[in-house]
Amino acid sequence: MAAASSKRSSDVASDDTRPRKRLRPFSEPEQHELCLTGEPLRVVVGEDQHTFHVHETILSKASDFFKAACNERWQEGQDRKVTLPYEDPDAFHGYLQWLYTACAPWTSTVGNRRLVQTWLLADYLITPELQDLAADAMVEVSRDQNRFPSADSVNIAYSRTPENSMIRKLLVDIYVRGGKKTQFSENRRMYCQDFAIDFAAALQDRLYMDKEARKDFKALSTGASCRFHVHDGDKTCEDAQANDNA
Repeated sequence: MAAASSKRSSDVASDDTRPRKRLRPFSEPEQHELCLTGEPLRVVVGEDQHTFHVHETILSKASDFFKAACNERWQEGQDRKVTLPYEDPDAFHGYLQWLYTACAPWTSTVGNRRLVQTWLLADYLITPELQDLAADAMVEVSRDQNRFPSADSVNIAYSRTPENSMIRKLLVDIYVRGGKKTQFSENRRMYCQDFAIDFAAALQDRLYMDKEARKDFKALSTGASCRFHVHDGDKTCEDAQANDNA
């Protein structure tokens, strides 16, 4: 659906009216208001065509993609059906869990592949809040559990994102700051060329840091991952939270 998918999350204006509170990566469910009126929308996901029936009002409020898709000017809006053939059904199930419960749609044992797929889904659906939540979870999984994205997860992310994408920067940063010494070298032929180039450039930048810069090169932390978030412009997470509470 070209009309709905042409707009990316990085292009969304800052006048978004979604009153969503910024969550911790592994937060518990909390009370929030839901609007469950209107006809359900049929969403068909993945190559095996898993079908979900979802309240249109919930989807349209959270996603500019679905807001456009539900417009009756487009065929999807007339048919009450949206197809997402390249997305992961489990990631979409988690997306719905997040929409309906306002909690992180995973536990602390979540795999990096699931987090990458969730980030990519949220990017396609223009839902930056969930992208940021997935980014924070990747940082915590890497930092606290010493589990790093596999070559497969890295390649999936690189195959679906442009140069300078936030998830590319995050994956490179995770490898440079905390990756196991042998993880890349022993499996280097498994990684896509673009990641290998980005990784090498980041390592060189670290090698030639001056003393002051090295002091600022801190260990992975959820707070530090704010620079890999997709909120607008030069805003910080604190700025985004202030806008949500305004």
